[in-house]
Amino acid sequence: MPYERTGESRMDPVSAATAAMIAGNVTALVGGWLQQRARIRQEEAHRRLLVDVVHSLGAGGVVHDRGADGTCLTVAVPPVPLG
Repeated sequence: MPYERTGESRMDPVSAATAAMIAGNVTALVGGWLQQRARIRQEEAHRRLLVDVVHSLGAGGVVHDRGADGTCLTVAVPPVPLG
């Protein structure tokens, strides 16, 4: 017998490689999930900020915003007519 029973268990190379691949895939999935979660929270905070800024604009106010991904947003509040 190549292995004697001494109380320690050994894993064959195929099982060890499979376990390492599974662990690597799980780690990559968790990392991607954390990045996505952080990006969603950042976008939600940015949206809340823009909503607050637009609500605080007076008549004739304009807000220009450029997102990190290159998107542009312009909000203009029309001036109040004087008559």
